[in-house]
Parts: sequence; structure tokens; C-alpha cells
Amino acid sequence: MTKDESKSKLSCNGRFISGPDRIYYYMTLVMIVAPQIPFLIIICHYMQRYVTVAIYPVTCYIIGLCVCFHLMAALSDPGIVPRGPPVSISENPFEAERDHPSTKKVLVRGVEFETKWCETCNIYRPLRATHCSICNNCVEKFDHHCPWVGNCIGRRNYRYFLLFIYTTTFDTLYVLGFCIAHIILNANEYTGPDTSSTSSKFKYALRESYYFSIIIPVYCIAALCFVGGLSGFHFYLSSHARSTNEQIKHTYRGVKNPNSRGFFKNLIYPFVAPYYPSFILLKTKRQPDVELGKYTEAPSDDYDINDDGRSSPSLSPSPSPPPSRSSSSSSSVSSP
Repeated sequence: MTKDESKSKLSCNGRFISGPDRIYYYMTLVMIVAPQIPFLIIICHYMQRYVTVAIYPVTCYIIGLCVCFHLMAALSDPGIVPRGPPVSISENPFEAERDHPSTKKVLVRGVEFETKWCETCNIYRPLRATHCSICNNCVEKFDHHCPWVGNCIGRRNYRYFLLFIYTTTFDTLYVLGFCIAHIILNANEYTGPDTSSTSSKFKYALRESYYFSIIIPVYCIAALCFVGGLSGFHFYLSSHARSTNEQIKHTYRGVKNPNSRGFFKNLIYPFVAPYYPSFILLKTKRQPDVELGKYTEAPSDDYDINDDGRSSPSLSPSPSPPPSRSSSSSSSVSSP
């Protein structure tokens, strides 16, 4: 594999795309499902006496949601931008390798941004797109590369990522609450010689659950520090219409964010935004033998990416390099 080839892995004719670090994806699945097994066998078996037997299907349903959203985020195309044609390099070592500017200035609702030329993909990156060094792809509306999902998080799978961390946070609180209730109810049933001792009641409650009623809550509290904090962070980013990459780079420092629609609309938009087509899937449908990360000549009815960063019909996202050797050029669009 050369440095210009994508590290993402295609399966089912491009319908499933994953990153190169699948081992973390399987580790996350184990971390989600493993603590649920003793919870279902011990905690739910006891708590059904106080709530309802429906605690079993409800718990399984919540676990299923976590696993499904994790699967969808991990195997969806995050918005990979196909590579452009290779740039010819002159044999003259003193001649410039390209005759196009390294950046282009784009005006979005009165705010000027720069879109950069990607040396690896041979394209001008769409607005809000970034090249992921792990997957070696340019990704539309790049948020970050998530090792726990094993894939990039971008325009096409961000909603699944949000649903995954939100449902996992809810599931963690759900399990933690029932484990605490299990300890309290078991302690109140203690009928030993020293009924006035709190420590005796507590030890009795732990023994009744084979100590899982304390092991699982400790695990849940540790998980909340990570997934709960991640949920809060992305709640903040969503409310301000920013990505993790933009937040780290302070993209909108000192300028108005043209993507913001208002607090409540920003929170809702990731879940109701149009489901943009996958350039990789469209490409593999027309050219079944296409290899991800390698440029192939596109048919006449292919798909392109406009200067405003949106996806629209064409498979070659690279605009033709301008003939001038100036350092920058400019264009204007009306929406992000």
C-alpha cells in the first residue's frame, strides 16, 4: 500500500466501509455487552419482583439500540471524497509541480473561508472537510476519527454517532440505577443477628448478588466519566453547529458561524438533515471493480461536490486546476 492509497476497508460492494483499526470496534462491543450479562442474570432476576417482568425485554431493547447505532456509525461511509486525477510532475526539478494555487477563498454568507488543496487526494477539499491521516481520506464535514467506532465521523454517520453515545449514556445510567436499587432492597431484607448494623446489611446485599451489584456500578461510573462527558461535549458542539475539528482549530474565532441556525434548530438538525449520497457507493455501482483510494475516470453522469461543500451529482470532486500560478483564488456561495 502506497502513501496515496486509502486505508479504509470496503465490503458488500461498497455498502459497508470501516477504518483500519477494527480491533477497537470489537473491543467496544465487548465493553458494551459484557456487563449486561450479569445484570440480566442477577440484577434483573431480583428486580422483576419489585417492578415488572418487562425489565428483561426493555433491557435487551436498550442494549440492542446501543449495538445497532454503534454498528451503523462504524460501517457507514462517513462522507469520503473520491480522489482526483493524479497531478503530472515535470522531469525538470526546478519547475513547479503544480500550476494551481494551494488554497481557494470561498465566501459563505458574507464570511470568507479558505479551502485547501489536498496533496494526497488531488482535490480542493469541500468546505468543512479534512484529510484523516488514519484512514488517509478526505472526509466531508469531518468531526474526528473515533477509535472506539473504528471509523471517521463525518457528514454521513454523525447522527449515528450521536445516537450511539446518547443511548450508551442512558443505558449506563439505567444499569447504575437498578444496581443501587438492588443493594438498597436487599439490605432491607437482611434478617441476620445484627439488623441494626449498616455494614452487615451492605455485606449481605453484596453477597446476594455475588458482588456484581457493586462491581457493575463501579464499571458504570468509570464509563460515565468517558461516555457521559463525550455526550455533554457533543451536545455543546451540536448546539453551536460546530464539529470537533472546528472546535479544536478555533475555526470560528472572531467570525460568525454561517452554519448556525439557532440553539434548538442546531440540536435537532443532525437528526433531520438530508441523508447525503455516498460517493463511494455511487462509484462502485457504476464501476464494480473500483478500488477505494485510487482514481478512475468517471462516466459523464457522475457526481461532484460544489464549492459550498455540499454533495451534488458527479463523481469527480476535484475542480479543474486554474491555469494561473497565483497563490489564491476566490469564489462565492450563498449557503454552507
